[in-house]
Amino acid sequence: MSVQIQQVWQVKLDACKWVPEVKTVNNMVFAKVCKWSRGWVRFSSGASLCLKKGKSKYANSPVVDRIVELRQAKCNELLLEALRTEDDNNGEGTRKKPRKGRKGPRVCKKSDLLLIDAVIDVRVSDDPEPWDVKMLAEGIGTHMLWIQLNEENMTKLRERTRAALAAGEFGTSYRNNRG
Repeated sequence: MSVQIQQVWQVKLDACKWVPEVKTVNNMVFAKVCKWSRGWVRFSSGASLCLKKGKSKYANSPVVDRIVELRQAKCNELLLEALRTEDDNNGEGTRKKPRKGRKGPRVCKKSDLLLIDAVIDVRVSDDPEPWDVKMLAEGIGTHMLWIQLNEENMTKLRERTRAALAAGEFGTSYRNNRG
């Protein structure tokens, strides 16, 4: 058996503690926020995660859903910019006709992440006080977020989640969308 040494990050507010999974990219530390994570739900809502039918409301944060939408929109924008730049560098002055199957603008997928920066800046402006968040583009297409680990981000995310839940607002879940 070998000895392992690990550095652990802990987010703490009064008695609430959360030990997120972390990742370091470009000398910045990012915390994994997943709305179905027991630790995150306990820290953000103050309630335990319960996955019984009709009881999973504390995991359904509309704040996380909104940030996921904003991340997708920002990645789509960065992808289109990267593709335009690539076309300009190739000397193509005219755009090719889109394929017949495509009905709208191109949506960024996991396979497109090589074309955009790993760290993106997202502005959450729906709230009374706009908030700039650095996050990883990783996790696109899922409800998993990698948000820069700092006091401001964790405080605002927790406060907005609690305020939304107190107001009776709940996000979407795959459980509700299955029909």
